[in-house]
Amino acid sequence: MIAETETVGLVQQFVERTGQLYSLPAVAAEVLRLTSEPQIDPRALRQCIESDPALAARLLRVVNSSLFGPTRPVTDLSQALTLLGIRPLKMLVLGFSLPKELFTGLEAEVLARYWRQTLVKAVAAREISERLWQVPGDEAFLAALVQDIGVLALIQQLGPAYERLLSRVQTSGGSLIDCELDTLGFDHLVLSARLLSHWGLPAGLCAAISVPPVQSRIEGLSGKERTLPSILHLADLIARMIDQPYGSALNELLTAGGQYCGLNYDRLQPIVADLQYKVAELAEVLSLQLADGLSYVDLLIAAQQRLANESVDAMAALATNQPDGELIALAAELQQRLSVASQRGGSQANSRSAVQRKVVTRVSSGCMSSQQPTIVHEPRGEKRLSSDQVLRAPLAAAIQRSRQSRTPLTLALFEIDNFSDLLVQGGPVAMTELAYALRYALADWTASTSEARLISDSRLAMVWEGCSRSEAIQRTRDCIATASDWARERFDLSVDVTLSIGVATLEAAPKNYPAQELIDAAERCLSAARLSGGNTIKSIAF
Repeated sequence: MIAETETVGLVQQFVERTGQLYSLPAVAAEVLRLTSEPQIDPRALRQCIESDPALAARLLRVVNSSLFGPTRPVTDLSQALTLLGIRPLKMLVLGFSLPKELFTGLEAEVLARYWRQTLVKAVAAREISERLWQVPGDEAFLAALVQDIGVLALIQQLGPAYERLLSRVQTSGGSLIDCELDTLGFDHLVLSARLLSHWGLPAGLCAAISVPPVQSRIEGLSGKERTLPSILHLADLIARMIDQPYGSALNELLTAGGQYCGLNYDRLQPIVADLQYKVAELAEVLSLQLADGLSYVDLLIAAQQRLANESVDAMAALATNQPDGELIALAAELQQRLSVASQRGGSQANSRSAVQRKVVTRVSSGCMSSQQPTIVHEPRGEKRLSSDQVLRAPLAAAIQRSRQSRTPLTLALFEIDNFSDLLVQGGPVAMTELAYALRYALADWTASTSEARLISDSRLAMVWEGCSRSEAIQRTRDCIATASDWARERFDLSVDVTLSIGVATLEAAPKNYPAQELIDAAERCLSAARLSGGNTIKSIAF
């Protein structure tokens, strides 16, 4: 068993520290506790909510809104709680009681844009659930309402650099998730899911929220696991389409929606037509001021006209393929900010947690648990060397031996696909165990005497002397074919474990050939394999 104090990676440190900084308000935490009891006490639940008059008023207003459409006005909180049911109540309380620290200091324009997109997504998710899947839309509505709270945490922790990334997506179009993966190495959905898990939300809901909006990934899920991520994906694309009517969101929406539930343009129109009024009503419930803009129907028409213009699509595709120095520079700055945010302020986080515990004890006994909140401590360990530092010296020696023996040499880099999702499913300790187990499994699968080197939380490397490109490809194909079944037998994960592999072969080593060039070549191949969707191999030979 790997100790929890071992290094589990920069991303996980950032996620755990964020969980410490942002705790739920006391009333919301107590509602979650009361609704998790085997026997729910309606009186205690009502008293707890009544201790926060603003929250009680919001619940009554949303129950009376067109979102729920009661046959007659609901004026009594007990009646509202009965009408809502336990699961919608838990999620509404969470959505209406997010930690105020997430919003502190944000510029009005940034906050308004966040809420506009979030409310559009939440209402769209409810409409899609009920109209296209014919299932109650409460869970989808509330899951969409909290799915992007990771964006707020990233704004708070990474500052102007991340805000520039948001602005770039808004002005240039495209997916925020893709930009985050390119610059940070993980996306805000993972952060959202980890925060919700830290606050005690069900594992199944957290897992659904963490699924990236990628059609191939969602279609790979089992039947029941697929529904909520599919709805959230379509709702996210509707929000993108309204925010970026001249982007590619409508095309992606109709393509994915056609596969998920037979969505077409005619079925989409009435959904979009009803959105604007319901979004405005929900903003009023939450006391939010959203900037007025074009009607959503006009934006849909603009998106449809843009989709019909194939020349614009072709130009956009060409532009996308051009190297972007600004994005590269922004990625470097964000990585630096991420490193600082992950490692700083341990004492500050502990101090804030202590203050929050003191505040919690002052809440009336009618809505307060006697249990102390669980504190998740940041993992600590020795700093890991970079992959280049780990590989450069042994690879240089291997190149020298290969030159002397006049035999080929291959460097293979193995990356665990979807590692952020696996972290959410299994946790850092299980993922550390998986990486170490994979280290020894790779040697068995490739029938190699050389060991696999663990060079990051999700990446391993092997150096094969006397191994040609064709032989290396066969070895790595065996790994691709074996990895998923091997992991399924040993680890309790709902996400398949697959590998992306980059292979660089030096057929005949020239004199003084630098090891770094072979490392760079293998990393380029690995990046190409990941961009191809993972579970594949890319190779090159010199």
